[in-house]
This record gives sequence, C-alpha cells and structure tokens, in this order.
Amino acid sequence: MIYAKGNGNLWRTPVSGGEEQQITTDSVAGYATAYGPVPKGIYFIRQASDAGPQSLVFLSYATGKITSIVNVPGTITIGLTVSADERTILYTQTDPTIGDLMLVENFR
Repeated sequence: MIYAKGNGNLWRTPVSGGEEQQITTDSVAGYATAYGPVPKGIYFIRQASDAGPQSLVFLSYATGKITSIVNVPGTITIGLTVSADERTILYTQTDPTIGDLMLVENFR
C-alpha cells in the first residue's frame, strides 16, 4: 500500500503487514495526492523547490531512481491517475483564478 504522510513524502507498507518504509524524500505536490502507482514504479508531481520547477517524475521501484518527465505549469491541486498502459495521465491543475482538468496522452 502506498500513501503520503507528514510533509508530503510517499511511504509504503506491505499489504500483508510490516513496517512502513519511506520511498521518496521529494514532497508530492497537490496536498500529497498527486501520485499514481503502476506495477514498476510510481508517477508523481514533485513540488517546485530551489532545485527546480514543479514536474511530473517517475520513481522506479527496481532502481530507486527518479526520472523527470516534464515540467508542469500551474499548481496541482488534487489527484493524478495513470492509464493501465502508462500512455495517458489525468490530473487537475489550477492557476490563481481558474482550474483545468488536464489529459495528457502519449507522454512517455
């Protein structure tokens, strides 16, 4: 099971029970709900920081490596989901006065 806690880092706990383990040190944008697990890893929107702008990234479970895919303008609010074939993502994006539902196809 994957979840966010504390300052927006992602954690996992085996479904069969056991100790939780932190899997990111990068905060997830959007109230820590902007992530989408897939069999080989997890996509998430990394919060903007001194290291760079807000971006869609992929964390590989096998290597632990985080790969930046694309910078994401605006502010992510709630949610991110990834299609089963990992070719389409859906997330919400807000700017100071409006909100948009973003569908991105063939992003990988």
